[in-house]
Amino acid sequence: MLKKRDTFLIETTKLESILDKQGIILEFVSLDESILGYCFSNNKFHILLINEKIKNNERLYRTILAEEIGHFKTTIGDITPIREMTYNRKIEIDKKELLALRWATDLWPKKIYWDIDEKRCLVLSNLPSLFIFQKS
Repeated sequence: MLKKRDTFLIETTKLESILDKQGIILEFVSLDESILGYCFSNNKFHILLINEKIKNNERLYRTILAEEIGHFKTTIGDITPIREMTYNRKIEIDKKELLALRWATDLWPKKIYWDIDEKRCLVLSNLPSLFIFQKS
């Protein structure tokens, strides 16, 4: 089982300070289980909604918070998926999701590792490329 090394994760307080500096409102709300976070922004205010079910899961909360801030920083327009959408719309949404994930990944130091076993780890420092590193 892959296990992320917590020492490489950005602190939650740093993410929350980004919210404060940018004037982004953070709210924990009841969302469908499939939705962990949602970013809404217009010219007047910005809000991040986080599923209240992950509030006490520090690691997951921090991950979702970073990605949602990434949407605020990189995405223009509504990228809410809808049940019936064209293939082109799905590709457009996927690209914007990737931009937000890349922004969130860049917050972490460039050495992001997931342990595979005692001898190998997965390196995520150059997404979307993945590398397996052989430990010495």
